[in-house]
Amino acid sequence: EGLDHEELLRLVRGKSSIAMFDKTKLSGGGVVHTANTEEGIKARETMHSRVEADAFVTCGGTSITIGENECKSFVEEAKDGSKPLLIIESSSSSLFTSEARK
Repeated sequence: EGLDHEELLRLVRGKSSIAMFDKTKLSGGGVVHTANTEEGIKARETMHSRVEADAFVTCGGTSITIGENECKSFVEEAKDGSKPLLIIESSSSSLFTSEARK
C-alpha cells in the first residue's frame, strides 16, 4: 500500500509536481490529491484530523489550520482508545492558532 517508491523517485528527479504521478501506479485504494481542486484542498486542510500517527511534521500548509478544538485531538486520548500524538515538530507551529499553542 502507499505511493509507488519508484514513481516518487521519478517525480523527485524530474522536479515534478505530485500532480504528475502516474495514477496507474496507485495501490487499490490509493488517491493523489492536488491543491488546485476543492477535494484536494479539503483533503489537505483536514489531514491532521484524519490520519493516526505518532508524530506530526508539516511540509507546508496554510497558517492557522489547526485551532484549539483540532489540537485537542492531538494531545488527548480519543474515545476509541487511540493514543495521543507524541511529537509535534516545531516548525509546524505556523499551522496552529495562538489558542491551540497554549
